[in-house]
Order: sequence, then structure tokens, then C-alpha cells
Amino acid sequence: MSSQSANLIWTPQVRWSLRWIRAFFAGVAGAPLVRHIRMRDRRTLDRWLVAVDASPWGLGGILLDRHRVIAAFEDRVQDDDLSRLDLRLGEAAGQSILEALAALVALRLFAQLAGWDKGAAARIALRSDSKAALGAAINQASPRSMMNAIGAELAYDMGVGDYQVIFFDHTEGVANVSPDWLSRRWAPTGPSGPKERPAPLEGVQILPVPKRADAWWRTWRGPPVETPASRSSPDNL
Repeated sequence: MSSQSANLIWTPQVRWSLRWIRAFFAGVAGAPLVRHIRMRDRRTLDRWLVAVDASPWGLGGILLDRHRVIAAFEDRVQDDDLSRLDLRLGEAAGQSILEALAALVALRLFAQLAGWDKGAAARIALRSDSKAALGAAINQASPRSMMNAIGAELAYDMGVGDYQVIFFDHTEGVANVSPDWLSRRWAPTGPSGPKERPAPLEGVQILPVPKRADAWWRTWRGPPVETPASRSSPDNL
């Protein structure tokens, strides 16, 4: 080892963890310092369920209050998603990454409806037909760089108390009808299967989805995509 390299820190192995810790202490995205946990929140473990899906063109999700859909969202894959997550629109290769992104978007959107009061804990179950996305959500990490970045965002949200995911449910794709329909609204040929809006979505509030620019990401700052060279050489944070 040269004298020059001895003064450097090899950061690729610890970069995500250090960014997460830095974001936590910086209190980014307006994370409150105090959260209230009420006994009534803990009595509703089976009340809220978030179900999500993604297609190569869009994201979709619903919030159920027990068995009734009370809110939903649909959003195209944004240009910022493509550049940050190193994806190509319409290609199935990034499907699992988009599934994980759909879960993160849904939890952030629906947590405000699933809590009893401002600052109260939102305890939510998460359903998806993607085992990879659920794995990243359960572990809040992944061996894959982009999935790991999304896992870090989930870990941060739960660390500051925005919501708690208390149950993870894998469902077959054919049973994930409403989220699948919402995610395929942006496909060139429209939703596959039934062209009409599924009955559970009739009259349901469709929430607006924010732009996922740099400020939307709470632990991920800097260049959207790391190059192979940056992952294999020492650098500064």
C-alpha cells in the first residue's frame, strides 16, 4: 500500500450506511424530532393494508381500510426515475426496482391517511406480487445497488417514525388486479386485461404523486448513478 492510499478511506462498502446516518442526523425532508405513539394505534394492527404493483411504464397502489379501498395512486415512470435508477422506459429488466419504488411511493403517500393524527404512528401491512421488492422492504437493504438505495429510504422513513410496516404479504400477480391496472395506465396499449376501471376503484380518491427529483430522496444525494469506476476506487464522501 502506498503512502498516498494509506491516507484514503475506501468508501464503496460503507457509502450507503454513511449517507443514511448523515441524513438521519441532518433531519432531512422535515423529519420531526418527536413522534407520539398511542395505544389506539397499536389496537389497529389489521386495519391498514397497502397493495402495490409496477409495470415497465408506471407505478400503482391502493390503500385499504380493512377490506375497503379508500385511496389510490397511479403514476408514470418519471424521467428522474430512469436517470437515477439507470433504467430504460418499457424494458422489463428493471421490473423489480420499479416494484420496490412503487412500495416506497405508496407508503409515503398513504402514511398520512393511515395515522390517527399528525405525528401518530402509521402501522401498515404491505402487499406486492414481487418477492424481490418485498425482500428489500423486509431487510431494508439489498445486494443490488439500486434496490439497496430504496431499502435505505424505507429504513430512514421507519427510523424517524413516518410509518411502520408490520406485515409483508406476497400475492400472485393475477390476484393483484387493482394495483396492476393502475400501473399499466401508462403502457402504450393501455391496461392489460379489463379495460374498464376495476369495481373496487370506483369513486376512490386518486392521490397526486410528487415529482421524484433529488429533494424527494431523503438519504440519496449527489450524482444519480454511480459509475463502475466510482464503485471500485477510494474516494471522498
